[in-house]
Amino acid sequence: MRRGLAVRAVSEAGFTMLQVTMLVAAVAIFAGASLPLALRAVELAEERALRDQLRHLETALVAFAEDHGRFPTAREGLAALVQDPGTSGWAGPYLNDARPRRWAHDPRGGELEYAVRNGEASVVPTGFVGQELRARRWASDVRRELRAREELDVLADAVARYRDDNEIAASSLAEIVPGYAGSDFAVDPWGRLYRLGTSSVSSDGADGSTGTEDDVVVELR
Repeated sequence: MRRGLAVRAVSEAGFTMLQVTMLVAAVAIFAGASLPLALRAVELAEERALRDQLRHLETALVAFAEDHGRFPTAREGLAALVQDPGTSGWAGPYLNDARPRRWAHDPRGGELEYAVRNGEASVVPTGFVGQELRARRWASDVRRELRAREELDVLADAVARYRDDNEIAASSLAEIVPGYAGSDFAVDPWGRLYRLGTSSVSSDGADGSTGTEDDVVVELR
């Protein structure tokens, strides 16, 4: 009778240890399987934060370029987006969040390396492999082109009214501005005079050269 009780006690103790061992093993397996998923979740969150950061930086760089006609120099760096570097056209801050982590470091703590070459700005987050932001002035120039086209439409209507009133075509925009169009319509968004031709009004566009592909042209009515 005592021997049977002893055997049962040992068996019960052994079964309990087996359960514990299996539980520990199951926890280890689950933890091992979950760790890569958890790390990937962190990586995805960092990548989303980086995309958001670079998007805001691009918007700020384009806004700076619109005010200055250029991106910040390498010497001015990204700090020029939040601190006046002493330029006459500065109208910042161009970033709503002026803390250094928004313009000096990426979400993983790596530095944001800024460079500008041939009118193109680039930002490389060193904490991320293969990631880079390239901001081009064309993003700014597209907005100016749209505004130029709207203003040229107004000028074209003004030229037509002048012809109807005087029964003769205007020989220069000086006859149109400001009498038939406001004084603001003399100069295009790039700061250069609009042109009046025999059949169109035009802007030389971003490059300032006549007859190139970025010219903005509106035919006369």
